[in-house]
Order: sequence, then C-alpha cells, then structure tokens
Amino acid sequence: MSMANAQELHVTSNGKGKMGVVDNDGNEVISCTWDEVTKWGRVYKVNKGKKYGLYGSAGQVLVPVEYSDISALNCWDRALICLGGKRMKNVNGRSYMLNGKYGIVNGDGKVLIPAEHKGLFEFAWSGSTAKMLAEGKWLGSYIHFVGDTLVTDCKYLGFGDKVFTNDCGILDGQTGKVLVPKGLYNLVMEPHDNMVRTYKWDKKQLTCGYYDIEKGIEITVSMISGSVKNVTDSNIKFWTHGDFTGDIAPVNNGETWRFIDKTGNTVRSGYNNIFFGRYAKIWVAKTSDGNVDFFDESNKPIEYLAGYKDIHFPQNETDDLVFPVKNVSNKWGVIDNSGQLLAEFDYDGAGYPTLNCVPVCKDGKWGSLDSKGKTIIPCNYVDFRLPIEINTRYFFVKKADNMYYVYDTVTQGEGTVGYVGASAFRRGLAWVRPNGIDVPDNNLNRGLMGITNGEFDKYKNEFGFIINAHDEVMFPELINAYYFTKASERIRQEGRALTKSEAKKELLEYSKKYRKYNLSDKIDEYNWDY
Repeated sequence: MSMANAQELHVTSNGKGKMGVVDNDGNEVISCTWDEVTKWGRVYKVNKGKKYGLYGSAGQVLVPVEYSDISALNCWDRALICLGGKRMKNVNGRSYMLNGKYGIVNGDGKVLIPAEHKGLFEFAWSGSTAKMLAEGKWLGSYIHFVGDTLVTDCKYLGFGDKVFTNDCGILDGQTGKVLVPKGLYNLVMEPHDNMVRTYKWDKKQLTCGYYDIEKGIEITVSMISGSVKNVTDSNIKFWTHGDFTGDIAPVNNGETWRFIDKTGNTVRSGYNNIFFGRYAKIWVAKTSDGNVDFFDESNKPIEYLAGYKDIHFPQNETDDLVFPVKNVSNKWGVIDNSGQLLAEFDYDGAGYPTLNCVPVCKDGKWGSLDSKGKTIIPCNYVDFRLPIEINTRYFFVKKADNMYYVYDTVTQGEGTVGYVGASAFRRGLAWVRPNGIDVPDNNLNRGLMGITNGEFDKYKNEFGFIINAHDEVMFPELINAYYFTKASERIRQEGRALTKSEAKKELLEYSKKYRKYNLSDKIDEYNWDY
C-alpha cells in the first residue's frame, strides 16, 4: 500500500451499486463492497446498510463498520460517533439515536473518546442566560440529532448516564481522562485554570463551590437559601460566584463580593461591584464608599492604576491595550498598559475602546481618539457609530438633526446626505436607511424578514439601501440589514453598483425559502423570479 499512498486516490463504483477507492492505476485500495464511500477529513467514511466506519488511505480499518452514526467534522477537526441505539424521529421530523452511546473521533480517524457514554455534551451554552451563572459556558445537554456537527474544540466534555442530565462529570476531550467524576454536582461549568465552578442544589438550598481538577479537591464557598429546580428556574437572582482567572475567583453572598484563592481562602473582601478586563487581565473592584482596587490574576495590585476612580477596557482581542481612566476630578484621559498618559484629562466622559477607536465626550458632544491618543473624530457630534473593522477610515456621525452622515477621517470631511439609520462601514460599504422611504408590504419583503403572516409595519425600519463612502447607492433595491454581507460580496464581485434588475434577482434568491403564494394569486412582475 505504500505506492497507493503516494498516488492520488479516487472514490469509484463497480457498476453494480457498490463503491470503493482506487489509485490512479485502478488498483483497489478500499474494496468495492460498500453501499457508499465518501472522503471524510483525511480518511474515508464507508457504510453498509445502517452501519458506518472509517478507512485509511492505505486501506486499513481505522474505525470498524459498526457505528450507527458518524457526524461531519467540525472546524476543530472533531466529530461525534454513535454506537448502537434505535433511530427515532422527534416531532419536527429530525432523526436521533435512542439509547445510543457516544464518543469523539478526529479527522485522522483516531478515536479520542470511545463511544461509551449515553450522555456526552459540549460546553456550548452561555452562562449569561442565567442570572446565577452570569458568565462562562455550561453544558449543552440535548439530544444529538443525526446530521448535527459539534460546535466546539471539545477540549473539555461533559459525560453522564442520561440524554438530559444535571449530574455530568467532565472528561479531557483529548485523552478521555475523567477530570471530574459524574454524579458529584447538579451543574458544572467549563474549567478555567484547572478549576471548575460547581453547583449542587435541592428544594431549599444551593451549594456553590469549585473542583480542583489537578488535586481532585472540592471547595465549598457558599450555601445560599433558595429554591432551585434548574439554572433557569430559580429564585436566586444574583451571580453567585465566578470562574477562576489565574489564581483567584470572585464569590458573592448576595450583598458583597470577596475573592478567594485555589484553597478557598479569602484574599480580598468588601466589594459591592466588580468587573474584569478579559484582554487586559485586570480586575476592578469597587467598595460602597467609592474606593477602587485594581489587581491582576495573581492578586497583585496594578500600581499604575492606583488613585483612578474608573476604567474602560478594550472590547476585542485585537485591540491595543489602552484604557480611558477617570481621575479624582471626574475627568477622563487615556493611558496605555504601562501607565503612560496618551490623552490629557480633558474629557467629561469616555466609552469602551473598540477596534482601536476610543470614544470620548466633551461638553456633551462625542468624538473619538485612536490608540495613540490622536483625534480621529472631533467632539462635535451627538453620537457616532462604533467601527466593526480595525483602523477603519469611514464612520457615521450623528449631528444635531439626529441624522447620520459619512465622516472621512483622512479628509476630516462630512458627507452631504443624512440617514435616519446606518450600520458601520465594512470594506467601504454600509447599510443605511434614508428618511421617508416607502417599504411595501409584499411577499418579497415579508420573505426577506422570514414572516408569512402577522403585522409587517413593525419591520419597515429594518429596510434600507447599501451605499459606498461617497453616498453612492450600490444596491438600488430595499434590503434588510441582515443580508448586508451577502449583498456586499455580490457588489464586490461585480466591482460596481448592481443594476435594479441584478439587485432584485439577489433579493428573490435570499427570500425564496419564505415567499409563499396562493395558487389563485396573480404574481406581479416585481415578485416574479424570471
């Protein structure tokens, strides 16, 4: 098979309904005995009847043909495998394997997690959906439908004995090693810095804690009276405790915050408000009397921030580490992560740095600085749209007439056309809503909104046009902002503005899934996809 490995391989059929893989000389590498063969990652997926397996490019068996399902690979090169079970359908007609057991395989056909778990789940649900969790990721406990693709890198996985479970443990997604035994907790959060945030409850009390996955030690940090049925059905309406960042984690008793180390010892306390700069890796903790502490993930004070009353952190990983800070005189300036002053304390307010754009306010008017402290938009405006791409040249600024105008940061000039609504520029194009446009209630526009029945008027403000930075209309038909990316790509492909006919054809394509007509209807020219 060494020669076969060196040659290009081809999926083939023997003319009798069976498939296999051959090399350029026609030599069988995988015999033509399978109902179907497809290229799958760097190997081949085969099936006979309702059983699936994986073969290598040398014809070797990697995963025996005994699995009831092998999903598609995700972008992290991970797929779900299912052993056994009965194929069923839910009320929406989607298939799943009842009583199947699940595991994980990679694109080389290597089984990372054997198919031994009736419940195998990713940390895919946002903790922000529940007040008591507030952050992090918790297990997406749901039925695995045939055709679904995994949605994470599977670094950590929850495992248990049920399809829907509150009692999962945690596996290392690379080795299958048990990190947290199942059955210890009702809920576990995604591990951070080798510590797992845990929840255990009954009808009267919630026990909050952590599990040290290196030492196998449980730490209880609080016991809160209250009824908890599940994370979204609870009378506990505050964030109980947070994930570890480095050596410390925040814990809340319902009134004040404290910080603990990995042994459970309190290292700071007495705060009524806390927040964390994810990319700066700085904690900010405020007391009720106005004192503010700034410290890092090792609980070390940030000396260059001492004495400031407030700070705004960058919102994106690609942002330069510059921070608007408020001094004791309630004026805002901008510093870098060494404490060097980039912009004087001349401002009455500031926003969060976004893609190296630092919003600042003076005398009630807004503008922006760059990450070096240089003015890119003067403080002359009611508002402006934050960028969605780094170091953008064009912005929308809102003037006293409450209309948005294009602003060119190079020429420092304003456009002459005002819009009642506008999105930020992306690669020189933007979606805008002119004042007074008429949005007809027709099948096309309903289709673009994905609605077939009900009130349409409330959606009219979501329609507009696509323009370039010179206020030239590039998509001359009304379009919902949701389709901005698709339509913009078409404009870039053409290298010019679309004609009305071209734009209408795009809209008909976007909306075809939702457009419906009665058999007795006469379809007008505008809605006819000719």
